[in-house]
Amino acid sequence: MGVIMYIMLCGKPPFGGKHNKDIINNVLNGTYSMKNEIWNSVSNEAKDLISKLLERSADMRLTAQEAFEHPWICNERNKENDLIQLNPLMITNMENYMKHSKLRQSTLTYIASRIPESQINELRLVFTKFDRNGDG
Repeated sequence: MGVIMYIMLCGKPPFGGKHNKDIINNVLNGTYSMKNEIWNSVSNEAKDLISKLLERSADMRLTAQEAFEHPWICNERNKENDLIQLNPLMITNMENYMKHSKLRQSTLTYIASRIPESQINELRLVFTKFDRNGDG
């Protein structure tokens, strides 16, 4: 949730890097920044929520219920009767992210690298059963 919110507000994933190894290290270390100029227009409450959702330690990270009760979410919920307009940049940011996602590629690469060799053959067999036209 924190990653999606981060992307919606600034258009880039929180854990960047030039190479897959850099991105994976930033994810594992919880290294991100909100110092870019775009963050000047984001409320402190929203930044606080994001930082608590991106907390590296799962024990310290907000649960879904805690996030739902966060002051920023409560304030937005209280505006329920008002006409709320999304910043058009949020949609553009998400679209751009999906087109150019190094994080997505790096995450999949990292996950694949952690699959035990004994399971890879089994996964290949399952994949070939689903890949009926053989296009990969």
